[in-house]
Amino acid sequence: MNIPIPDALTSENSLEYIVSIRLSPDGLSFSGYRPSVDGSFFYRPVKFDNASTYITGLKNCFFSNECLSWSYAKVRIVCLAGYTLVPEPFYDETHGREWLELCYLKPGDRVLTAPVDAIQARLVYGLDEAVWSFCSRSFVKAEFSHYLEALLAMWLRESQSDESRRMYVVVEGKRMDVACVDKGKLLFLNTFSAPELNNQIYFILYVWKRMGWSVERDTLALYADSSVRSRLLEHLKEYLRQVHVMAVPAEVYTRGTDLFKAPVDIIAFSL
Repeated sequence: MNIPIPDALTSENSLEYIVSIRLSPDGLSFSGYRPSVDGSFFYRPVKFDNASTYITGLKNCFFSNECLSWSYAKVRIVCLAGYTLVPEPFYDETHGREWLELCYLKPGDRVLTAPVDAIQARLVYGLDEAVWSFCSRSFVKAEFSHYLEALLAMWLRESQSDESRRMYVVVEGKRMDVACVDKGKLLFLNTFSAPELNNQIYFILYVWKRMGWSVERDTLALYADSSVRSRLLEHLKEYLRQVHVMAVPAEVYTRGTDLFKAPVDIIAFSL
């Protein structure tokens, strides 16, 4: 479970790095970069032992890798968690648990929120209390974020100058995120369990039809692993005219080639 960090990262210069620890269902990834150094981005995924609980795997990983205990300019803990989106005027911290109990919250979850300033709303999500407690104690300057937080901000910003309405689709493993935006407004957001290609195509076209969008003018932007992406594009182009791979903002290209091994939310957080 050792993390092979780049030679350039040391305990002496770690304070120059911004790092992200992405908590996935079967492990985590450790990534980071020096904002002042082109090509410095690194991405290192780690899988935990399936025989152990998640918190045990997290602790074992932390204590096996000295780099996780170093001090950094910023440490972002990125959570892959169920969520609900609540308009800011309706959100009250004392009722955060009630919002999640309607959706995804487990009895032992810590309620966390992420602001989506562009639409005056909050992503409300839950994180296992033991995991939250360990991360809060163990990672210096830890900030918790939901994986959709930076993506929503990026999509809403991009759509402000777009003439067509746009559907963003991100496929990662069995999970598929779908967001529909129009000129800086979020029209639809949902996450589907879609382990098979047929499931993915069905949900995408179902949402498209329910939104009443044009198959000629409106756009679908897709982000997925290359094998999934090529098959999805092939099938979706039979139904929709404007289908393409989600563009990566030009400013991230100087971060380094490792960036393109990372999930798209980590790319968005690096902007």
